Amino acid sequence: MHNTVCTCLLALTAISAAQAAPPLLDPEELNTWARDYFEERLENTGVPGAVLVIVEDRRPAGNEQTIGTGQDTGDGRAVVMQGFGVTTPENGESVDPAHTLFRVGSITKVVTAIVALQLIDEGVIDPQVDVNDYLREIRVPEKFDTPVTVEHLLRHTGGFGSELRGAEAPYEAESWLSGEDIQRLLVPRVRPPGLYPAYDNNGWGLLGLVLADAAGSNYPQLIRTRVFEPLQMTGAGIGLPDARRPLASRPHNVGPAGDVWTIDYSLLTTFEEGAGDATVTGADMARFMTALLRRGELDGVRVLTEAGFEALTDFDSNRIHPAMPSYGRSVYEFRPAGRKAIRHDGGISGFVSSMVLYPDSGIGVFFSINAQPENPFAGDSLSSMIAAITTYLQSGDRYQAMLPEFMKFFEFHEAFADKYIPASEIPGVDAGDRYGEEALNRLAGNYVATRNDYGVFIGNLQARLLGGIRVEVVDGNTLRIGADEYTQTHNGLFEKADDDEPYAFAINEQGVFMGTGSLFINRKAAAHETALLTVLPLILLPPLVLSGLFYARNAATRRAAKTAGLTAVAFVVALLLEAEYANSFLVDGRTLSIFFWRLLLAVSTVGLAIVAYQFGATVLRDVGNGWSGFKAACKTCHRTLVSASAAVLVVLSLHWELAASVFGG
Repeated sequence: MHNTVCTCLLALTAISAAQAAPPLLDPEELNTWARDYFEERLENTGVPGAVLVIVEDRRPAGNEQTIGTGQDTGDGRAVVMQGFGVTTPENGESVDPAHTLFRVGSITKVVTAIVALQLIDEGVIDPQVDVNDYLREIRVPEKFDTPVTVEHLLRHTGGFGSELRGAEAPYEAESWLSGEDIQRLLVPRVRPPGLYPAYDNNGWGLLGLVLADAAGSNYPQLIRTRVFEPLQMTGAGIGLPDARRPLASRPHNVGPAGDVWTIDYSLLTTFEEGAGDATVTGADMARFMTALLRRGELDGVRVLTEAGFEALTDFDSNRIHPAMPSYGRSVYEFRPAGRKAIRHDGGISGFVSSMVLYPDSGIGVFFSINAQPENPFAGDSLSSMIAAITTYLQSGDRYQAMLPEFMKFFEFHEAFADKYIPASEIPGVDAGDRYGEEALNRLAGNYVATRNDYGVFIGNLQARLLGGIRVEVVDGNTLRIGADEYTQTHNGLFEKADDDEPYAFAINEQGVFMGTGSLFINRKAAAHETALLTVLPLILLPPLVLSGLFYARNAATRRAAKTAGLTAVAFVVALLLEAEYANSFLVDGRTLSIFFWRLLLAVSTVGLAIVAYQFGATVLRDVGNGWSGFKAACKTCHRTLVSASAAVLVVLSLHWELAASVFGG
């Protein structure tokens, strides 16, 4: 599987240490309201259980007075710390916010970023040098001229493919990978680093390895000693050891009909731990949020320097548009109900979590639920993709009905901010010169999510089939984005009257980009990046090449005919094997099998080139001799189709890099 916040965070330190700010939240009233909200959500979605924590830290640094009532969390208080429902319907055990463990997925990235910034401050890591300088057991391939750096990884610009290879395991013993395993499973680099941001789980997993190797440790130990222990997050850890499973909520899936079932735990393997493998209690998150609200300090212990905290929340460096929210290093800006906040969500099999901080108000909100909607498109093979499409066609209406109800969990942030957080003043932007006709015409096209670039064929195939967002110019100042029309109100900013989420566009040397802010951006796809040009030909053209066998009795084309037939069969077989088994065989270590079918792909691609040449030569010869009647013309047209089909398949083989690495990887 979300400005000016730095300014408001700095303002926290300017409050007088001698006088505490008054509390904003009434614990009794807020607890009642929150309980009603979450219990209704659980009832409507079938989610078994949840935990909710809201902390308020309205005191300036150095003031040790406890404000108001509520559970003490060190330098702040938990105004709300509630568990809802059960850890699983199988045992009916109630969720205990102080002791029940929840898996928080990508919120782990915030912890990873904190340790990275610590090591940078200490001079252990130079964020601008090649990560290979720190890695001990693996090497990032030098595919592009620019090396991958820690700074690239922290900013989601490392350029790795989006697929996950062997990322999950159900038990602790199966989650450990050797250096050899990691090297084999290392996801390919699909673009030069620094080109443009794309949410990158693989990059953050690699970052965890880099930090551990640079510090002479392993990732779980590094996080424990540098974050969890200093902040006294006594229940927190990386992964979920077998001995702690009795303390953990079980994970669940929710189907389109509202049915709920328990699934296996998903522990991230060694290569992906830094991207999302943390396990916490609600009480742990109360302390963690309080530390972030206090710029990296809790109970007199600091896990981030002032410089480190500034780097964590450096949003201006990545802003797609002056009026849009942006991302820093892991955290990103968020504007629920027009309030300024910073956020990170997390999802891992069977759990969904969200953390939002309101620095101006000194308030943090965290919740986690122990279920997630079933994702039929989560597979990594051709058969799973076909099954997903079939499932969606059969149950798509039920999915469409279920997802909005599930998303109301996240609407809690909007409701909470509107009810309890004072209005924020979002600085306006200078309208400047609006995009003119030439620039507007450049915006028109199909946009795809930057995170939908894969190093594996089946991932790219599925992404192309799903399409993207179409943008069309309506008139001199209006764009149609998807099905709705948006009017340009500022330079490159388009808004809709009944929608508080505008679209921003950016045109730079890397291309044209569109987004609603933060990391949720799309790039304008090239004209050839469509299913029509890259997917359908793979299905339609091999039979045309195979039809070259009709000329088997013609001595002049006998050799080309045999080549055409064998090539078409070999190409289709190798392509199907690649689509169905590439990921699973790579995870299982069956690289020899991958070698053979990729060798077959390489050979069949050469064969296709021969077919294109030989049939093309016969076409030129026939044309040169003149067509002798309708039958000759038909034969020439057919040979033209065979030749063109073979040539297009060669181009597609190169485009998809189907046999780029015959030795796997």
